[in-house]
This record gives sequence, C-alpha cells and structure tokens, in this order.
Amino acid sequence: MNKRHKGKNLKSVLKLATVGYLWRSSTAKYKRMMPDKADKKVPYIRLSGLWLREYGFEIGDTIEIKAKARRLVLIAKTIDDDLENQKMGTA
Repeated sequence: MNKRHKGKNLKSVLKLATVGYLWRSSTAKYKRMMPDKADKKVPYIRLSGLWLREYGFEIGDTIEIKAKARRLVLIAKTIDDDLENQKMGTA
C-alpha cells in the first residue's frame, strides 16, 4: 500500500463509470496501408475525484494497469515505491 496512506482503514467502495469512446483519427499513410483499421471509435474510461487521493492516487503518480477479461486493476506507483523496490531488489 502507498506509504502516504499506511495505517488508514479504508473501506472498499463501489464506483460506477461508463465506458465511452474517443474517435481515433489515423494519418493518411496509415489509412492507405490499412483502410479497414483507420478512423474508428475506441473505448475510453475517465476516472476523477477526491476519492482517488483518499485511496492513494496522487497527481503525477505512474499507474500500473493489470488487465484480465472484463477486469482492470489500477496500482499507483510512486517514486517512493520505486526507490523501496530498488533497495529490496524487486524492481
């Protein structure tokens, strides 16, 4: 767990978000090479709110994303985490 939030008893929360889309526009060269894959909608998820900070996600943190079928797990990776992992030889 993130050092900034160690010792806090945080309860699990359920948040709902909708998968929207972004329009991905391709370059002219890509459109010529792969016309069936050019210009398309791609899934898009936006998360924001103070609750992210409460659960250890700070502005500027790197996020590790583990993906499985219909499941995403987000893990905040801070500079402190990276330094600790290097000391322990797990980086």
